[in-house]
Amino acid sequence: MSKALLELSDISFSYEGAKWRLEAERFSIKSGGLVGIGGPNGSGKSTLLKMAVGALKPETGQVCLNNKKLEKIPKREAAKQLAYLPQKVTPEFEFSVAEIAALGRYPYL
Repeated sequence: MSKALLELSDISFSYEGAKWRLEAERFSIKSGGLVGIGGPNGSGKSTLLKMAVGALKPETGQVCLNNKKLEKIPKREAAKQLAYLPQKVTPEFEFSVAEIAALGRYPYL
């Protein structure tokens, strides 16, 4: 059995003024794993992903990457293993899809 590459434990988050709160006891992805996240609009799928990559900080709980707290890993090192492309992107410059995808190589340069 492979160990968790990414694990969120006992996390919670709510946006200011929101009527709902995201709470997850445990969410993990094992190395080589493939995960699908489903649910209705507004159920917290994007919020969960943003916490998983460090774009949002959970109010409680922790996010670990390779058994290390994500907040303790230098951003460049974490970016070599994690990436997040939001649903809606408004780039400052006109990029092609290939150029945006190539930005994933940035931490290695």
